Amino acid sequence: MRHTVEQFWRSNGAGVAIYVALLLPVLIGGAVIGVDAGRLFTLQTTLQNGADALALAGAAELDRKSTAISRANNAIATLVQNKQKFDASELTDITVSQVRFLKGLPADDATPIGASFATADPGEARFVEVTVTPGTLNTMFPVSFLGGSDVATAAAQAVAGFDTAVCDFTPVYICNPYEGTGTTIFEAAKSADVKRRLIALRQQGGSSTQYGPGNYGFLEPPGNPGANALRNMLGVVNPPACFLQSGVLLRTGFVATARDAINVRFDLYEGPMSGTKNNSAYRPSQNVRKGYSGNNCSQQPAAPPDYSGLPRDACFESGTCPFMDGRMGDGNWNCQEYWAINFGTYPPPPGCAGTPSVSRHDVYRYEIDHGLVGNPSIGGETGAPQCYNAGALGDDPDRRILYGAVLNCQQLDAEYGLSGGSSPPLPVEAFAKFFLTEPVGSGSDQDIFAELVGIIEPGNSSAGLVRDIVQLYR
Repeated sequence: MRHTVEQFWRSNGAGVAIYVALLLPVLIGGAVIGVDAGRLFTLQTTLQNGADALALAGAAELDRKSTAISRANNAIATLVQNKQKFDASELTDITVSQVRFLKGLPADDATPIGASFATADPGEARFVEVTVTPGTLNTMFPVSFLGGSDVATAAAQAVAGFDTAVCDFTPVYICNPYEGTGTTIFEAAKSADVKRRLIALRQQGGSSTQYGPGNYGFLEPPGNPGANALRNMLGVVNPPACFLQSGVLLRTGFVATARDAINVRFDLYEGPMSGTKNNSAYRPSQNVRKGYSGNNCSQQPAAPPDYSGLPRDACFESGTCPFMDGRMGDGNWNCQEYWAINFGTYPPPPGCAGTPSVSRHDVYRYEIDHGLVGNPSIGGETGAPQCYNAGALGDDPDRRILYGAVLNCQQLDAEYGLSGGSSPPLPVEAFAKFFLTEPVGSGSDQDIFAELVGIIEPGNSSAGLVRDIVQLYR
């Protein structure tokens, strides 16, 4: 065989020209087709890279706020500029032909994304699908001789999504107090008048006090730990739990010992938490003024005129609170009486006089910032912890702040049914900070009262790890 090949190449006869004439068109045609394939691949890759970049730019704005879709459209239009190569129009910008915002994706990546997944609601939009204008190139190989087209087309589409992850986070949720009111939770968190409304995060009682059948406002931590582990997560400084905004699971049950866990933040170590007063992982706040009498660990609730914790909105006493079926007050509370009992003639914080525009959280921080924690009330109570015995207190994180997920329960109940623990992972409207205004009571009064402080976002929270996650899905 080798001898035959060598003879062929050494031959000087005219017969070789015949073979060359027959093979040359094939060789040249194959080379041209290879060049066209490379050009088309480069065009396709360039368009896909452009679609990916545009989708990521848009997805980074999908934070559930009312302006999310408009900001995403603006980012797609102005933030990223890509150019394609080998298009018939030469080096030009990659342009967008269609943008769709999606509230979800099919479970199978091979399944087309139907119209039922599309949304125009910025609170629902979790993904954005970007389709770019197709590119064309004129082929070098004359495909028309074979009955085809001398123009090849490349198209590209990308889907990107946004999520937020929080860690060191307490397993608590609240139904959005402002769902359906025309005010978003983000707007409420910026309004002084709205933030001072007292909220019962958890109420004790029958079905009328539950957010849904069996649901009292607790989340299921990863790994489905038992009630004792959930209790400890409510009391420890850094709860070993992470949650995604794209979906949280609800935890059923009242969890009675949640009272003992939350109360360590007020320097009250009782029940299963009695042994944690010597553990810095369960330290209290540096300001635990609560209207209690007694010394060391034998403190008991007391009443004016000698003692006063931060009072509730007056409507809770009269049963006339107008929001959330009575779970949220109107923000009218007696700041002046509280201040007079605890601080006498010392200048109060702005807004305390008359009908206050000041929140209880603002008053609490005013006491810390002005060195008033150790000031005794008429009855002798100070805000300094007396029971805790494990070293420095610190203020990062603030132990009177409870972190919780905010869910649009009306919408979610209509879509999924909030019954017990049978609901699928539910999307979170926002992660928020709540200020605990008083210890959790005992007996028949174990409601958890708090004020909305703000929304947790990367860069503005000490709630452990908070990260925005933007990634491609298709």
